[in-house]
Amino acid sequence: MSFNSAQDSIFQRDLPDLNIVKGDTLEDVVQKMYNQYYKPDDIQFIIDSTVGDPAAGTNIYNNTFLANKRFRVINRPDYLSKDEIQTDAVYTHALWQIKDWLGKLPDSLVFLAPTSPYRNHIHIDEAINLYNKNSDGITVISAFKDYRFHWDGNIPVKHNPMRRRGIQYVPKEDWLYQENGAIYVVNALNFSMETSYRFPPYQIYEMSQESSVDVDTLIDWDLAESLIKIS
Repeated sequence: MSFNSAQDSIFQRDLPDLNIVKGDTLEDVVQKMYNQYYKPDDIQFIIDSTVGDPAAGTNIYNNTFLANKRFRVINRPDYLSKDEIQTDAVYTHALWQIKDWLGKLPDSLVFLAPTSPYRNHIHIDEAINLYNKNSDGITVISAFKDYRFHWDGNIPVKHNPMRRRGIQYVPKEDWLYQENGAIYVVNALNFSMETSYRFPPYQIYEMSQESSVDVDTLIDWDLAESLIKIS
């Protein structure tokens, strides 16, 4: 089974276990990122869908990984680099580039957002293994248990406010999952037909709340930095 991942960016350089030191070049940082985050053996190609100067990006990445040939850079066209563009469109563009290289569709795809600094190769490997244990048509979505009482407008969701106990007394299985956007493992053929990587049936891959930090706002950034300091 061959896997291909979409972008997982240099944002990962802020993690302490990458051992980034003063004087490291961008090539050094990329190599350390590769060593730490792309260990799963099932992954055949690693695809970075990026924006900016395609020549500069290609030189940095392809020169670093020239020996193993597993890393490819896709430069997205301008129309796919707008804020309003959804990731489905970006991933679809990447898939057709992959098809051109391979001469066929890959079996499966692993999509990794660049805003999940605490996702690591163990999470990726476990999500792939979960996919392998199920049918090829399943979609694996990473999420975490959200230990909060939720409401849909004025309606409580899965709890009775009059009868509920404190959070610490609620069984873990009663809590809702919150999607964290860190990992998606999908069937490539289904994705090519649906042009969506969130098609049923679904299988949740559970991650911890700490490893599920998704940096979308300045508050998220501060939280990610604070976790680094206490880790």
